Amino acid sequence: MLRGQPVSFPSLFCEGEAETTQVIPLDLRNQAMTLAWLCLDAGRACLWLGDTVPGRNRSRFGLVWLPDENVLLSGQPLDEAAVLGARRMIAQACAVIAQVPAEVRPLLSSKQAGVALFVPACAMEGPHIGHAIWDEMSPLDRALSEAGPDIPPPPLFRATSAGGSGLDLFGPVDELYPEFAGRITAVNSPAELLTSAVSAGVQLFPVQNRGARQASRRRIQAAVSALASASGLAAEADALVGGRPVIALGLRLMNRRPEDLAAFYRRLTVALVERLGSCVILVDGLNTAEDGKGVAAQIYSADSASRRKLGDGATELDRELGFVSDFAGFAANLPGPVTVVSCVGMGLRANLYWLSRASFFIAPLGAGLAKLRWALDVPGFVPTSRANLEFCPLADIYSNTDSMEPPFTPLYYTEVDEVEDVLPAPPRKPPSTPSRVPWPDNFRFIDEGRLIARICDLAVATVNARN
Repeated sequence: MLRGQPVSFPSLFCEGEAETTQVIPLDLRNQAMTLAWLCLDAGRACLWLGDTVPGRNRSRFGLVWLPDENVLLSGQPLDEAAVLGARRMIAQACAVIAQVPAEVRPLLSSKQAGVALFVPACAMEGPHIGHAIWDEMSPLDRALSEAGPDIPPPPLFRATSAGGSGLDLFGPVDELYPEFAGRITAVNSPAELLTSAVSAGVQLFPVQNRGARQASRRRIQAAVSALASASGLAAEADALVGGRPVIALGLRLMNRRPEDLAAFYRRLTVALVERLGSCVILVDGLNTAEDGKGVAAQIYSADSASRRKLGDGATELDRELGFVSDFAGFAANLPGPVTVVSCVGMGLRANLYWLSRASFFIAPLGAGLAKLRWALDVPGFVPTSRANLEFCPLADIYSNTDSMEPPFTPLYYTEVDEVEDVLPAPPRKPPSTPSRVPWPDNFRFIDEGRLIARICDLAVATVNARN
């Protein structure tokens, strides 16, 4: 092991005593870590895992506390800013532990109540639909599958939506996960998490896994179907659809879209109606929260270096409502007839039910695909930029077996030679190296008529195969 420069900070349990933290590079790149802790040996040793983001660089680290020393484990070389960021994160963890009386600390693992599972909130500033499936449901379903059906799972500790969890977006968690019913403790902060665990006399065991699992899809779809049946939405949809093909169009107005999305969708719809005849067009977009206050989940955009929070969504929601109003007016004059159903501003579960009725979708690369693919597995087509096709390894995250548990329906993309990127003004240098965050560039089609014909062929073949 290579030892870096030591840093000092107040010891965790010894008031006034200073300890030394040794920096030891380790390969933690494949560990998806958030702030968590696991206490062992009747309080004589503790392990923390955490992320710190000094400036634009994410630095993953772990802290092992022993009676005589503290050791900082780093997944990459730590510069001064990273060390300061790590120290701040450690100080926050120490402050949480400090709220537990000294005489209680040794009891963190000495009681015999056993282990409780802890699912950290997704690594966002608030609920996020895709990350709720990817970061929260995935580890729970993996833990349940490994335990087996005959072994009752341990109690569950989880963050609430106020603490950043997105599980609540899909309905009451004890209904989504009946295996844990009556044994779920929801907390809003790390301090509340720890004190609740101490009161219950359990060791917290953080469970983590990243991916979209079939079990998660089944849970979401069962919850959505139950709501639709109980509310009358299923009967309403049956009467409106009447056996006609249902096509979903996804909105993304801020970036990563065709240069003129409205014109493209209008020409595409005309072509689809010529091939399919009378049909239902669902326009998918942002969801409102159950209380009607703002959007249901956080909205994020991206540039080449970082994600940017756009706010509570009011402005973006207004733009999408205007878009669908104009589109519905256009579609009303088409032969068919064509019925437009706006999912913009719907609650998430009602929105998911309508999308589950779709035979095929067309949607730009973005979080809306988490609904269509990870939650529902609807086949479709993703128009995206040349930069994302060539330089974003996660561009196919909704259709590769490393990210989405098979089997699943086909997903098609634009080809590199079908698109030309529209660079921002002032133009930045085109990408030349891979980026995990999708590139924000809009794009135009080199031969839109030919592309629309290809999409229509795929949509018609899928509709016919399902009938």
